Amino acid sequence: MFKIASISLLFLVWGSPLAGNLIISPEGKKYITLGSTQEEVLQTLGKPSCVSCSGSYWEYGNDYLKFEGGRVSKCSNPKALRFVLPNSSTSPLKL
Repeated sequence: MFKIASISLLFLVWGSPLAGNLIISPEGKKYITLGSTQEEVLQTLGKPSCVSCSGSYWEYGNDYLKFEGGRVSKCSNPKALRFVLPNSSTSPLKL
């Protein structure tokens, strides 16, 4: 929990426009990050192609998101799944 809060704080320090843990670029494109809720993921990526029995893994084609406590904790392919961190050198956002 503390890790997610510190990452969210980092986004605020960097000045990213946030709506919860859903990141919206200046061009209006949506991205998810660590701590994004399942609802935020649905708004950004749509319905997953497959959900594990426990609901903790959502698949989008060959890629997946892992949820812990209903929030994103892992992403298998950040570029394909529109997943960013503010300190990532591959982030499409100019923070």
